[in-house]
Amino acid sequence: MQKPSPIYQYLAAVVVGLLKLSDGMLIGWVSPNLILLKSNNTILPAPLTEDEASWLPTVMPIGALAGILVYGFVTKLYGRKIPQLLLSIPAIIGWFLCCFAREVSHLYLSRFFLGFAIGGNYVVAPVYLVEIADDRIRGILGATIMVNENTGVLLGFAIGGFCDYKVLPAVGITLNLLFVILFVWFPESPAFLVSQDKILAAEKSIRFYRNLHIDDTAAVEETMERLKQAVGEADGNVNTSRLRISDVTTKPGSRAMLIAIVLVLLNQGSGVFTLMNYSAEIFQESGSFLSENLSSVIVQSIQAIGACFVAFLIEKGGRRFLYITSTLGCGFGYAVLASFSFILFISSWAVASITFSVAAELMPLKLREIGATVCAVTLSLSSFAILKLYPIMLKWIGVHGAMFIFGGICVLGAIFVIFMLPEIKGKSYEEIMNDLRGKRTKKVVVE
Repeated sequence: MQKPSPIYQYLAAVVVGLLKLSDGMLIGWVSPNLILLKSNNTILPAPLTEDEASWLPTVMPIGALAGILVYGFVTKLYGRKIPQLLLSIPAIIGWFLCCFAREVSHLYLSRFFLGFAIGGNYVVAPVYLVEIADDRIRGILGATIMVNENTGVLLGFAIGGFCDYKVLPAVGITLNLLFVILFVWFPESPAFLVSQDKILAAEKSIRFYRNLHIDDTAAVEETMERLKQAVGEADGNVNTSRLRISDVTTKPGSRAMLIAIVLVLLNQGSGVFTLMNYSAEIFQESGSFLSENLSSVIVQSIQAIGACFVAFLIEKGGRRFLYITSTLGCGFGYAVLASFSFILFISSWAVASITFSVAAELMPLKLREIGATVCAVTLSLSSFAILKLYPIMLKWIGVHGAMFIFGGICVLGAIFVIFMLPEIKGKSYEEIMNDLRGKRTKKVVVE
């Protein structure tokens, strides 16, 4: 039997990463351009008012919420491949509006369409990568989502801060077109095909993603049996019954959903996303001898490097270790405000990097679509609330008060992770479900 190779799984992660680069660039677009649009050098007929400017970061989560709600149904019905390809349409529309904006309403529409694409991608991308990945590299593939998004934020800061205004939208359009050209050749995920009783197509998908020859039937059959059991195989026919309340109230379902929601709230409550959106203004007001745009690029470079560490550490140290060190590190960094760069570096280990991949790994297969939707809705609503509240917090309690609140949330998150999050490094689907039930399983190592 040929030894499976994950080469096409890595290639799929690279191609999906093109969309995440575009998503990150949208997040990074705000920081340098907010200052430009409020100045006399604005591309609009008049500089933005404070109220108009405050809506630029927050329109994106509104669009993301719409994308999340739509894609919660779309991925359940149409799988992972076609929905991801369709995400490029609102993304390209959004970047086009951004490039040729003549009114602030054009920018709001741009942020909404691009937010729609981000929201849909938060639902489908983690599920797709988890379903095509071998157990031994599942964490690495999941980590690439936020590695690419953080790299995109860095590109948004750098290109938006030092190049002509239209360059960043042009790059965003190019990335989305390149994604469509490349991703169209990748098959649907095996797990979704099995859930639709498309057995032959699922076998072809398994062979592709594991790089197996046509005669390697043993490896294909083994994977097929595991997938059939996971989706409710009975007497040779896949059970495609609808999702029921009992699926959520079982111990694995309810515990996975609770952990996932708390991790998403921690992702936003840590304050890192807020700091990314307002970093240029923070540095502008701080009196730094560096320009605000250069300062933002340096800080985001630190976070991008921190996110890259995840790919090396996630299958060595495990998810619990990354989350515990990340949350405690953020709490310490916020408490000592001089460690601002340290906050972004350590947050990239888990709090800002592996939230959705861990949530997808934990979810029972039948709950993956609805679980991803619930998590993404929670992210969208919490990011909108925090982005709108942050300027108010600065006014009433100052920077120090806001940092102490973020730090306190990080410490509470660490306590939750220690007691509630099971370690899932290198474990199979069945082992993860047993951990969520509170059962101990013996780890079988297959050479």
